[in-house]
Amino acid sequence: MVLQKSRIFRGILIIILLLIILGLVWRRSHWGLNRFDRPLDYNFHPQGLKTMVTEKNQDVREEKVYSLPTDQESSFNNLYIFFSPDGSKMAYATSRGSAWAVVINGQAGEAYDSFGPVQFSPDSQHFAYTAKKDNKEMVVIDGQAGPAFDWTFEPKTFTPDSRFFVYKARKDNKDLIMVNNWSSQLYDQIFNFNFNSDKSQLIIFAKKDKDFWRLTIDLDKSKETK
Repeated sequence: MVLQKSRIFRGILIIILLLIILGLVWRRSHWGLNRFDRPLDYNFHPQGLKTMVTEKNQDVREEKVYSLPTDQESSFNNLYIFFSPDGSKMAYATSRGSAWAVVINGQAGEAYDSFGPVQFSPDSQHFAYTAKKDNKEMVVIDGQAGPAFDWTFEPKTFTPDSRFFVYKARKDNKDLIMVNNWSSQLYDQIFNFNFNSDKSQLIIFAKKDKDFWRLTIDLDKSKETK
């Protein structure tokens, strides 16, 4: 009886082991390299590059785009880097004492108490960021500071054609929409803004007193960012 139980137990173990092996084989064939139509190219070996020197080959190009000023490098306590979509422009913000400055391709902007992330337009020709000074927030577009507000809201965004920068701000307990340096009238509350299907109009929903309003701005007839 004991011998029979032992044989049954060994048989069960053998079946379990076979099932485990079959499972591993199936997993390898289903999730392994066989699931890729184009397997990894393990023969890809880009040529060695020399640090900080322009080097070109068919696989990789490396080039130095900017160097921190040697006479100021020690004063950069913190450093934040931002790049334009096409890679042609680099921005960094750095603190000097309690002030912050944003530098775009080597050109330093005005110093502020704090700043937000630098955004580049889709065509990489314009930039914008939020800055704070004396407890007021402002949006800086292409180096020019806009009006001062109690605070500004996210999201802030360039239009897809790169001509306008749109954001919501609050002043004297009222909301308004800014399109570049143009401002809407004040509302008790602005809920959100959206673009229509062809991105030619900005649609805003707002509340004033007991009334709800829809504001439509024709961007084709608005002032461009220059």
